[in-house]
Amino acid sequence: MLRAEGITVEVDHGDGNGAVPLAQDGADPASLPGTPSVEIGLPLTSPLRGALRILPGAGASVAPEIAELTAQRIALAVEMDWLRSADLRRRAWMAYLADASELFGQSMDVELVSHWCPRS
Repeated sequence: MLRAEGITVEVDHGDGNGAVPLAQDGADPASLPGTPSVEIGLPLTSPLRGALRILPGAGASVAPEIAELTAQRIALAVEMDWLRSADLRRRAWMAYLADASELFGQSMDVELVSHWCPRS
């Protein structure tokens, strides 16, 4: 539909590793210097950043409405994946805290502690 020779999607998760290619089809627009390409920022929430790069085919122009809609759809998928992974990390942290709390609670059991302490 875009009649593009190449499309690349890059996403920076804000973790210090920089932008990583998420998907690519055809020629990479960034690898052909001097070739006009269209770059559309993905509408992502912080700390996420991303870009959709389109290399138009010979004699073709990129329809901005379709490219923008594509960027929005990709951004939704990227944010859903990021939120899912953040939720998994949060759940793992909460499980760790619950286990640690239970262990601390057991170690402060008066009867258990008094059983091991010598009486004077």
